Amino acid sequence: MSGDDRRTAIAVAAVELVSEEGVRALTHRSIDRRMGLPEGSTSYYMRTRRALLKGMVEELSRQGGRDFQVMAEMTERREGLGPDTVGLFAASVVVATLTQRRAQAAARIALATELTADPELHAQITSRAPSREPLLNVVGGMLSRLGVRDARRRAADLVAMMDGMIFDRIAGARMNEPFRAGEVHLQLTDTFGSWVRGLLASDAAHRQSTGHAPITTGPTPVARTPHIPAARAVR
Repeated sequence: MSGDDRRTAIAVAAVELVSEEGVRALTHRSIDRRMGLPEGSTSYYMRTRRALLKGMVEELSRQGGRDFQVMAEMTERREGLGPDTVGLFAASVVVATLTQRRAQAAARIALATELTADPELHAQITSRAPSREPLLNVVGGMLSRLGVRDARRRAADLVAMMDGMIFDRIAGARMNEPFRAGEVHLQLTDTFGSWVRGLLASDAAHRQSTGHAPITTGPTPVARTPHIPAARAVR
């Protein structure tokens, strides 16, 4: 195994360890034991704890790429554009994260707290995470086409809500509750869709109070029960 391959394997093992046992369990020796390596092997490739943490951040960044645009377009073609379409898309991302990428999400949550005193690495796992900008672009685009004011800022708010739902199930109040993907998907679709409808109602009231003409966004889609797609590995 080459040096680069060994570093990648160590980073993968570190992500798995932290997702299962928390960031306090992360030591060079614990990685050696987990991988069945002679003592000192991990420290040869990543000499400091920060190097281990940096390796984890880089590994999570490599795993973070996903095509939200394709997923959103498929949802919109099937359902038409409306508040429930945005809710369905957001719910799909959350549920797929919790079912397909739970270990990576747990490690990311642990690192976000651990790295608050390290601005460089913290940004790589949060504000500059590879998945963040594509997700903001997709959500912001959907909200803008619906006629939502300040769509980019509202998109950031919705992404924060999505992150909060993920945290709640991995490390929050509902972490030990039974997780039924289909049921959670329906609940979140309703929650996120209701939030978008609230934005539209608030914006309409704002336009009326200021005398601005309403924004035309095309025909209102017919209300129907959203189709719930199978969870995909998108987060």
